[in-house]
Amino acid sequence: MRPLDDVREIKVMAYNLAKGFVDEKFPRFPPADLTRSRLDQMAEVIRREDPDLVFLSEVVWQTPYNSVNQVRYLAEACGYRHYAFGENAHLGIPFLRYVGGNAILSKWPLSNGANPNLSGHRPFWITRNSRRALMVDAAIGRHPVRCAALHLDSFNLENNLAQARQILGWLGPDPA
Repeated sequence: MRPLDDVREIKVMAYNLAKGFVDEKFPRFPPADLTRSRLDQMAEVIRREDPDLVFLSEVVWQTPYNSVNQVRYLAEACGYRHYAFGENAHLGIPFLRYVGGNAILSKWPLSNGANPNLSGHRPFWITRNSRRALMVDAAIGRHPVRCAALHLDSFNLENNLAQARQILGWLGPDPA
């Protein structure tokens, strides 16, 4: 990792994991070894590009009968010491639930996390297009840089634009 004060260029990757395809046969979930195999392929893509920051959307934190935390698994497989997760979907009961959302993997420390609702957000049991933005500060250089991982509205272009404006309003003039 480069010294923080010598940072002149930041390599960024955005990656929609499509939930690692764990929901392709919902309500059944694939065995953990199949999920890990798929994540290993995704990790290879990330390692090959060697980004400083990876913004993940449609990533799974927890599923029933499959204990693979995709965020932690990819962070460890790719050598990122710092990561954050913000949920979009949370279904089920303790020990038998699905939790998915956005994440950030980082070579730099992350702090001040928030996961605010985006325009059009619905109750937790309505997962279709219920969006949030994971926002953190990354300690890059002498000043923190605000980072946001998100997946804008996929079905309503007007709401998509409203969400983009909402995020720009939150960011303000600070480095982002």
